[in-house]
Amino acid sequence: MPNPHSTLANEIIERWKQFIGTRDEEHKRIGQAVYSVLVEAVNCAQQSKDWGAAEQYCEIGFDICQKDARGQNVRGRDPTFSKAAIEFHYGVFLLGRAELDSATEYFQKSAYNFAHSLHVGVSSNSSAVGTCLAYWACGKVEFIRQEWGKALQAYQKALDSIDERDARAKELRQILENEIAQACQAIRQGQHSQNRNASAPPRAASRSNTTSFRRIPILAKIAAGMPLPTGDGTPFTQIDPDNLLGEFSLDEEHARGATFGLQIKGDSMRDAGIFDGDWVLIRPQGSPDDNTIIAAQIMRQGEDDQATLKKCSQREGHLFLQSMSRGHKPIIVVEQSERERIVREYARRGIEVDVCIADEVKMIGRVVGIWRRVD
Repeated sequence: MPNPHSTLANEIIERWKQFIGTRDEEHKRIGQAVYSVLVEAVNCAQQSKDWGAAEQYCEIGFDICQKDARGQNVRGRDPTFSKAAIEFHYGVFLLGRAELDSATEYFQKSAYNFAHSLHVGVSSNSSAVGTCLAYWACGKVEFIRQEWGKALQAYQKALDSIDERDARAKELRQILENEIAQACQAIRQGQHSQNRNASAPPRAASRSNTTSFRRIPILAKIAAGMPLPTGDGTPFTQIDPDNLLGEFSLDEEHARGATFGLQIKGDSMRDAGIFDGDWVLIRPQGSPDDNTIIAAQIMRQGEDDQATLKKCSQREGHLFLQSMSRGHKPIIVVEQSERERIVREYARRGIEVDVCIADEVKMIGRVVGIWRRVD
């Protein structure tokens, strides 16, 4: 019977080859020395099934990257991207040896360094692809552990990492949507199994094994698309028991600090796996983190307050709130003194944007999970 860990490791290697490993431009970024080391490592893993030897080749690659980082014989290579590529493969080889915790750690390191190479301005689009693949690999590991919630979180991060301008984006998104569908199906099957066993006599549980649950009230609807008026201006964080849209209980691990939920109206976040009617879990947070999905309230003088769900990112020194599907204008948050200049600049570029003053935008919280009801 095939080893499921080595089978998955080989699947991840093939995805790397498909999306990054066969591109000449990435050979140049990684550098011939590191690229040759990775080729030998992969050969050891796939042909000889010698995961230990593959890891040793990665150690050589790490040494080369350290020299490059110190400026020795860089010659246009990108040491951060190279290091991320080696960490990615090292995680694969650890996975092949069934060292799942260590494999996940290296996939996470890889995702961080791929993303870092994107931000320092020395990258191609493959930095975003590498970030996506690393988070996808994390999700695959959690999936075989049957940690469905953690798998979905990793797949969500992978989706968030996709650069829609890249030619590979459509295929990557399709792969991730299939993975998310499989994880959701596994969750549903687990729920059905629990329902079938619900009539069984309860077993006494020790105090140490008792799981703490949190009540999550669904307070209101929020727009995934054009901002949705919030009505009478009642804060989202204020709970009105008579007007809840629903509620459910979730264990603390999967609640991830969320104190309330919002129901999605619209489809502008569908490429992030968030669909009309979904419930999103919100963790209150005063300031946004880069490349996260947030709920924000827009308060313009003379207009009703509005709320919207967007992906948040920093670009050119400004906060961008962007939908995850075509046909919706991004919102740029600027200081009052810069508003006219920004409006003129984007008009000159021929890009439609909605410009908001910083004082007009209030962060409600960060999306930390999605709850989808299945009838």
